[in-house]
This record gives sequence, C-alpha cells and structure tokens, in this order.
Amino acid sequence: MRVEFRHHAVRDLAWVISSASLIVSEGDETVSDDWCRIAFYDRIPWLRELDSAPDALTAWLSERHNRLLGHYFEALIEYWLRHWRRIEVYAVRLQLREGEQAIGEFDFIFQDRFRDIDYHWESAVKFFLRYRHADGRDEWLGPNPRDTLQNKLTKVFTRQLPLARDPAAKPLLARLGVGPLSSKAFIKGYLFYPSASDWCQPDHVPDQSSPRHLRGWWCHAANAENMPCRNADDRWFDLSRHQWLSPARSREASPGMSREEMLAFLQQHFAGSAKPLLLAGLWCDDTGLWREWGRGFVVADDWPHPARR
Repeated sequence: MRVEFRHHAVRDLAWVISSASLIVSEGDETVSDDWCRIAFYDRIPWLRELDSAPDALTAWLSERHNRLLGHYFEALIEYWLRHWRRIEVYAVRLQLREGEQAIGEFDFIFQDRFRDIDYHWESAVKFFLRYRHADGRDEWLGPNPRDTLQNKLTKVFTRQLPLARDPAAKPLLARLGVGPLSSKAFIKGYLFYPSASDWCQPDHVPDQSSPRHLRGWWCHAANAENMPCRNADDRWFDLSRHQWLSPARSREASPGMSREEMLAFLQQHFAGSAKPLLLAGLWCDDTGLWREWGRGFVVADDWPHPARR
C-alpha cells in the first residue's frame, strides 16, 4: 500500500519511520524492519493529520535548524517519539560523565509502554559508496572518504551501544528511574554501487547490510555521460543535503534539469569544485507527478584519493 504525503518534512518523517534499516546485527542490537513497519502503519493517521497542518513540525525543525543532516535526522526521530502515546521519552542526547571527563552520550532513552521495555537507541543516517581498490579489495566510503562503514560499525557496536553497561551510567539511569536498557542501533540510509554494475541487484553487498537496504549508484565525473537512465525525457535534480532522505518528487510541469542540462551542470561544477553531488532522476506518472526512480552520487575524478589542493 502506497501512502502519499504532500509536505516534504512529513515525507522525511515518514521515511525516518518506515524506510529499511541500513545494517543488521547478528544479535538483537538493531531496530528491525518489522518493528518500523508496524510503527509506521500505527502512525499513518497522525502523519496524514500532520500533512494537512504541518506548522507544528516545521516550527520544531526550524527551532533545531542545523546544516548537519544527522541533526535533522535526530530532530525528526525525536518529534516522532514525543508525539506517540505508546512512548515516554526519558532523555535525548544525554551526556554521561565521570567527574570532569565526558565518557559518551545516549542519543535516545525512552520507554515503549506497549511492550513495557526501556530502550536506549543510537541513531545515524549514512550514505556509503562501494569502492574497489587496485588489489580487488572493496571498501565502503562516505562522500567524505574519511567516513567509512567499518569505522561506523565499530563505533556503534563497541563504544556507543555498550554505554548503558558502563558502571558510571548506573547512578545516572537510576536518577531517571529507568530499568535495564535494551540498547539498539537505529541506522538508516543508502548504499551506492558503481554505476557500471547492476546497482539495483548488486552481486556484492556488505555482510552487515540489511537485505532490504536502500541503494543507488555512483560514478566519477568523467563517466557522468554513462550514468543510469530510465527514459530520455526524465528530469534530474541536484539534491541539497536536507533532500537526501525521502525520494524526490515534484508537481511542476518540467522540474529540475534535462539530462543534457544536468551533464553541462556537472561539467561546470567539477571544473571548480571537488564537492560530491547527489542526483535524483525523476519520471512522470499518469497523474502528472514526477517521482524519483533512482539516485546516485557523482564524485570528482580523483575521489577518494584527492590530490592536495
């Protein structure tokens, strides 16, 4: 069942709740897609009401405005949890300190009243590109190649999730009145595969990735002419960072750029910048709505090993 929302922030909020997890763990340390699916269907009436009157959500996001996509993602999660009757939020971004030393921070601590479970969530939204080194080794890198999937997994599962078991956390959690915490990773995002490969059905995925993870393509700027195409009359968008979550859409008669215009735009951009760009390709349905069919990163030709500038 497709559920449509008109307002961009509401679509992002629905995406945060309903989209597939990026990664799964061997143990019970990730929020499952089934849990998210049930949560989404429970919240559809609320989301529809919000879509018809989104001022409260837009004001919430405006008060927490930050250029960092991760902060926008967290603000959407917090709004969702605080407006769900089955959830009681105990703390958000709660710092754990020992004396003057900061040990870590709990992203979200809350109770699921329906299940009578106290949860600790660590959240992240991530975008990783599969890069094959000359020796045949694959590595998953962010648009900023210093950000890697392996480093993120190590941080989440060896440092952040065990935080509730740190002896220093016991008095802090006692003051909140919470019992033993069930710590889980709430990680969403996309994995991007080389555009020359079968990026929709890739033959090599990370061991830790969810079977339902969202996917796209990527290419170097020099190969942009060969980027995937659905139809010759598709339209293309250069997505700003706060448009990286839910699929792009438009009701304009001729939104964005044609393929030729996009290729010219890319050539001009990379002539003076090494900043990666996330593009979305859109097709027009029978109602006149342009819908995203796919997305991909175009990166500088020397990515991920840029020459000194």
